[in-house]
Amino acid sequence: MQPKMILALALCGIGVAGCATRPSDSEAERAVAEMIKASFKTRGQATIDRLSQDDAQALCSKHAGELRKA
Repeated sequence: MQPKMILALALCGIGVAGCATRPSDSEAERAVAEMIKASFKTRGQATIDRLSQDDAQALCSKHAGELRKA
């Protein structure tokens, strides 16, 4: 094989491997939450504590899609 062909195949392999690895859903959610908190600006009654779920909201988020419709 020619050196250019070997280099092209190696770069393609690296590209495919890079696309195959991605952060887990929990890592991605954590990164998004950190980004939102870092860019949040308090305006009036909208304060940073609005980004935190209370117990009821957390329970609904945890079981989203699992509950039967009545």
